[in-house]
Amino acid sequence: MFLHDYEELTPSEVDASIDLELSEDSELEEMVAVAVDGLFKVKSLVGEGGALEGVEKPDVARIREVVSDVVGGYQVRKGIVKEK
Repeated sequence: MFLHDYEELTPSEVDASIDLELSEDSELEEMVAVAVDGLFKVKSLVGEGGALEGVEKPDVARIREVVSDVVGGYQVRKGIVKEK
């Protein structure tokens, strides 16, 4: 169900949320950049005592570089899929 459907969150279920308005044609770098931008807008993360306090927001070039490194090093392991 989770992959095909969702329920709206209530304010009591989250401290903050980031809306990702992306299409199937969106590039991975674009999706990551939108998520990073959203994280840096959450005051409880970047403010005093927040997990991102003092962290500089990466620029688009750095995001592309990191995504490229991660994707370039990704390999699908063979022999894991179980037949039914």
